[in-house]
Amino acid sequence: MSVECKDLPAIGGEHGISSVYPTLADVISFKEGTLRVTRGYPRFVMHPYLDALARITVPDNDFRVVISSAQGGRFLRDEFFSDLDVEIVEREGFAVITVQDAEQYGRLFEDARNAGFTLSSRKAKRILCHVPDPEDGSVDDCASMIAGFERGASAERTFMFSSGMGALFAALYATFNDAKPEVIIVGNPYVDTIQLFTKFLVRRGLNPPRVVNDVDGFETACGPRTGIVYCEVPTNPLLRVADIERMTRVAHANSTAVLVDSTIATPYNVSPFVFGADLVMHSTTKFLNGLNDHLGGVLMVNPSSGLVSPERVAGFISMTGSGLDPEEGKILLSHMYGFEKRMNTINRNALLIARYLSSLPVVEKVYYPFLEDHVDYETARRYFRHGASGVVSFYLSGSSRERAARFYDNCSIPGKGP
Repeated sequence: MSVECKDLPAIGGEHGISSVYPTLADVISFKEGTLRVTRGYPRFVMHPYLDALARITVPDNDFRVVISSAQGGRFLRDEFFSDLDVEIVEREGFAVITVQDAEQYGRLFEDARNAGFTLSSRKAKRILCHVPDPEDGSVDDCASMIAGFERGASAERTFMFSSGMGALFAALYATFNDAKPEVIIVGNPYVDTIQLFTKFLVRRGLNPPRVVNDVDGFETACGPRTGIVYCEVPTNPLLRVADIERMTRVAHANSTAVLVDSTIATPYNVSPFVFGADLVMHSTTKFLNGLNDHLGGVLMVNPSSGLVSPERVAGFISMTGSGLDPEEGKILLSHMYGFEKRMNTINRNALLIARYLSSLPVVEKVYYPFLEDHVDYETARRYFRHGASGVVSFYLSGSSRERAARFYDNCSIPGKGP
């Protein structure tokens, strides 16, 4: 199979997280593996600085993945890569994991991206240029500021990670209980989340997570062996909104911990701790940062929760070296000073766009929680304080690949991609 390579422009500059895919054909080719790009979301595309670091560190093996720490590499080898023949090349501040063939590399790359132990491109640049790490309190300041945004949170129980998936992995690890090994997912979450949960459980000889459509399904499924229930608020891409309070009531009656990914809602709009959730996580890469030039995640433990130990979260960071890079913390901190104003604008514009799309005959269906015909409109109005955030999804009328391509290719917004 021939593979084309394109150097696509990145949004966000030198450390931009996403690149622009001009046509839908580019998106499809990337997803199908016939297009390789040099810039893109770090869990899917290796940044040029990371690629350079890998080539310098392991010049004689092309099947290599760079991760954020040597201890993270050892953890993944022992916990995640038991069926792969891996070699870990440890260096100060990072590690390179290698395998011997393309088939194993595909599994290695997918497992590493699911775990979220991603090396910051800023850290890679410092290593390449022999620049020491900055010494400041930006990471702690980020934790304090996010705890201030998230009602019911405390800075002491707020933990910063190198990626959102890293934060999610920490939540799963810190909350898992051998005596209550069942995990339930409410709604249709991000595909890598399901993969992470499945691998974590199956490689322990347990059943994969059970996925239910809504809280009704969760109430039926939850039992004494259910240790964790997870949901996104709202889900992506259909923007379903779970009844957090009811879900928490059912979960806590079974001593089940509630984990909420509130990345899309943001702490400006929704406060899961107010309704009893035990853990809340965000990919700080998205709305909290807002400028597409930062990679990170945050996990908060409810100070009122008796089901989750913050010490286990802190221990996970120490064991895996998956904490936030200080330079990434400095960038995030500077951008969060405009967070609430930015979210107010995003809320307003997203609703205007959703209503506009709903008025078009060429659009069959629009999904946005603050549209009156959305299935969870009343629930969203209960939980979202200021607005329903910035994700809108829709179907074109008579949808086909040709119509989708015509729409996508002619869309003139600055950033288009998978």
